[in-house]
Amino acid sequence: MNKDRIIGCVFLLVLFILALSSCESEGGCGESLQSSAGASESHNVGKNCISCHSNGGSGEGCFSAAGTVYDSTLINTNNNAIIKLYSQPNGGGTVVATLTADQLGNFYDTQNYDFSKGVYPSVTGAKGTKHMGTMTTTASCNTCHGVSTSKLWAR
Repeated sequence: MNKDRIIGCVFLLVLFILALSSCESEGGCGESLQSSAGASESHNVGKNCISCHSNGGSGEGCFSAAGTVYDSTLINTNNNAIIKLYSQPNGGGTVVATLTADQLGNFYDTQNYDFSKGVYPSVTGAKGTKHMGTMTTTASCNTCHGVSTSKLWAR
């Protein structure tokens, strides 16, 4: 390879790296993303999605709600689950957000929800609904589920 070609390649590489870092510093928060039934673009099943998909993170979009739903074996994911966030316990009050698990069992949304007053999650599978008994002010579900509490699951 000649010297001019090497310099050209290095220059292109630097431009590519600069373009990537500018996207990461913005966090990609302007991007609108939402999981949907049958979609398979998600990844990192069971991981804390919002750790990357946040302002300044390396993931596309800033997720306001995200996680992974498993079946009752806690081994396989549940790609039929519907996740609802309610304003009151046990499915009471109003629905603040509705998310659908994708083909990998992951759910996520970049819509800006206000969870400051707390929400009460429920997960519905083919055989019924489970309600989380406690309020949460974050919908970063895999922060606790699968780490300090049982994995999120539905039948």
